[in-house]
Amino acid sequence: MPLRSSLLVAASLVVAAPVIAKTKVVATNAALAALARDVGGPDVDVVALLEPHEDAHTATPRPAMAAALQQADLLIEVGLGLEAGWLPQVKAQAKNAKLAPGGRGVLDASTLVEPLEVPVPGGPAAGNHPAGNPHYLADPARAAKVAKGIAERLAALDAPAAQKARERAAFLAGKLEERARTARAELSRKVPAERRRVATYHASFAYLAAALGVEQVVTIEATPGAAVDAAVDLAQRAAQTAAQNAAAVERIKKSGATALVVDESMPRKQARALAKAAGVRLAVLPGGPRLGVGDTFLTYVDRTVSEVYAGVAQDP
Repeated sequence: MPLRSSLLVAASLVVAAPVIAKTKVVATNAALAALARDVGGPDVDVVALLEPHEDAHTATPRPAMAAALQQADLLIEVGLGLEAGWLPQVKAQAKNAKLAPGGRGVLDASTLVEPLEVPVPGGPAAGNHPAGNPHYLADPARAAKVAKGIAERLAALDAPAAQKARERAAFLAGKLEERARTARAELSRKVPAERRRVATYHASFAYLAAALGVEQVVTIEATPGAAVDAAVDLAQRAAQTAAQNAAAVERIKKSGATALVVDESMPRKQARALAKAAGVRLAVLPGGPRLGVGDTFLTYVDRTVSEVYAGVAQDP
């Protein structure tokens, strides 16, 4: 057989390697995205709709969000009303049938944990958290449960990758639970109880405070999660802010807090000014993992715990 004919026959026998499609996951924030990436590994492509510095309470829909959801096989949301002000609009724009309510293409991660601060019928109003506090991912133990829940949903969407996802989730959950125990024990051993008292700006610290054995003695945000009212002129807004800041400083002083804990969505200049005026240390917690530089959920937890420790262990 001529050489050329032989080559053609051989080429015809070559079977192209199958292209394995990855599960496309969209998470509403960076923390959920990191969990999905850590659990899904090479079998998923993950996108976060919000950057760590963005406040999910007051986020604004962007065209890129709908574009991401159009391609999604799975949407993971925090739930408990956190994204209610913008996510429904983004879903409507995306028109992705896979994300139909009640389908396996949407995972409300709050269903995997027991939330704090759930209002009791007939009890006091819950402010900006009418369904309970949605900041549960700050607690490593609850994050471990979310990781396992993500693994089960990924398994339902991609059976061949199910076992690996479950194994990664189990490994991550074990590490998170270990981190929580170690951090709490270290704080208890090295920092006296009277120093483990903090003021917070928003109620986002409640879960981690409980996990670490830190007492959250006062929350100073005037209107939790409220967006700026554009109808109020700048002079009036400045006067309101000054009065609110002065009141916040007095509340911190009276509370006996040793540190003011805020997350990075709060303007840094305002946070520094409040802490300085109140005579306490400032601890700025990361809003989530830095996905673009290879952060994992564990590195995010470690940075957060280190910031809390520095805040309560040292003098202002």
